[in-house]
Amino acid sequence: MPNVKDLARIQASPHTLGLILTYNVNFALSTRMTAALMREVHGVKVSHTTVSNYANATAILIKPFVDNFDYDPTSQLCGDETYIEVSGKWRHLYFIVDAIKRDILAYHVSPIRIAGSYRK
Repeated sequence: MPNVKDLARIQASPHTLGLILTYNVNFALSTRMTAALMREVHGVKVSHTTVSNYANATAILIKPFVDNFDYDPTSQLCGDETYIEVSGKWRHLYFIVDAIKRDILAYHVSPIRIAGSYRK
């Protein structure tokens, strides 16, 4: 994964970076689909690995802003759990969401299922 300084040295224009991140993150397209879309629609040849590197480098940059943002939650919150694959291993992801604004307010990733985190 590239470190933060690599994003400052990318060869793509800010516009191209924005397109790549929009397709990959906002529209949840895979890195391969994003690379194919960039090539077929915009005529920009980019590898799926580069798409992944751009997304990871950007995530590192914006995480502090997301984690410290004052979301001002409403009084209607809900929580859920799901499973995600991280570095080839399955993990449990727990999160709290503002039911009105749909903001993710808190999250926790764990290698084990936390006792009492579910209802029977």
